[in-house]
Amino acid sequence: MNSAIEIHDSYLTSIAKRSDLLELRFRAYIHKSEGTPGVDAGTGWTQDAVLVFGNGIIEGSITEWPADLYDGTLEIEGEASENIIPIPLDRKGTIQLTLKPKFDDPIVVRGNNVRLELQGVATYVEEFPSSTTA
Repeated sequence: MNSAIEIHDSYLTSIAKRSDLLELRFRAYIHKSEGTPGVDAGTGWTQDAVLVFGNGIIEGSITEWPADLYDGTLEIEGEASENIIPIPLDRKGTIQLTLKPKFDDPIVVRGNNVRLELQGVATYVEEFPSSTTA
């Protein structure tokens, strides 16, 4: 089963700096599919998740918490994933995450590595229909 966080249905719940690490916590919407997450039919789940950036820096700020996200892009070594954070994720290189909250200006997070940690147990939400048309 293939899985990914869909940014547009997720909430950013906190940001914390710990030494050279920057942690972004989410109440994530996760799409699981036999095909391509976010595109092909599957199931939707929610689960807490933490993105940990090595040597992380952030530009911008959030004023409304939790931040209801409507879009975002994760770039790893110049390769962009629109609205998707892959599961699993543990990569080194030039990393940039742009998040667009509904009620704030976008924030940009940069680092030289990123890993995703899922926490707790996933909760089933819904069946997810295919977003492609025949």
